[in-house]
Amino acid sequence: MKITSIYIPRILGSFNETIIQDIFENQLNIGRVLYIDMHKKINDKNKSYFFAFINLELYDTPNAKHMEKKLDDYGFINITYNPVKNYYWVIKKHVQKDLRKSPSFMMEDEGYFSDSSITQKEKEDLEREYDELQREIFSVYRELIY
Repeated sequence: MKITSIYIPRILGSFNETIIQDIFENQLNIGRVLYIDMHKKINDKNKSYFFAFINLELYDTPNAKHMEKKLDDYGFINITYNPVKNYYWVIKKHVQKDLRKSPSFMMEDEGYFSDSSITQKEKEDLEREYDELQREIFSVYRELIY
């Protein structure tokens, strides 16, 4: 069976490791939890929440395959853990810090700027625009979840 590492950036409520384990293993039938590393944070409105790093041994089920495909294709998926109340977690593919690359380095490594028709200034303008859009997206996202 395949082992995957995921990251849940925001866990609200009174969840603990046992509840999270039950959700992945029994309720959602996605995989056996091998490891959970939960951390508590306080937001700017003095409300607490958790984030977690989880290693899963994926089951051979449609839910596990669907999650794996979405993580591979998009890097994240919304997993509904309470359909009655429509509560969900944003699940992200966890990439170890030392293996992460910034978008500008990834673009260079993947040859996006190897064409001589793109000038250095155009490249810098694109990177600046990307950074501005990313900040704007995260700002809107923060407003929606708080």
